[in-house]
Amino acid sequence: TGSNIDLKSATDAMRDPAFPFKIDISFIGINGKQIPVSNIEYRHSSRLTFIITKNDLWDRYTFGIRANF
Repeated sequence: TGSNIDLKSATDAMRDPAFPFKIDISFIGINGKQIPVSNIEYRHSSRLTFIITKNDLWDRYTFGIRANF
């Protein structure tokens, strides 16, 4: 792709608790097929997180907000 992204540096940055983005990919096994489910979280503050989930099983996006009071 022509980009020089150091994967180790990127994963180390995401492990840092102060890094505001979190990306999770998991797989659901159905009828011998592995279907990915992706979560992207953006932590705005210690009390507010925005979430986008992509579920390829239903081909839909789910949007959410996590609020801690």
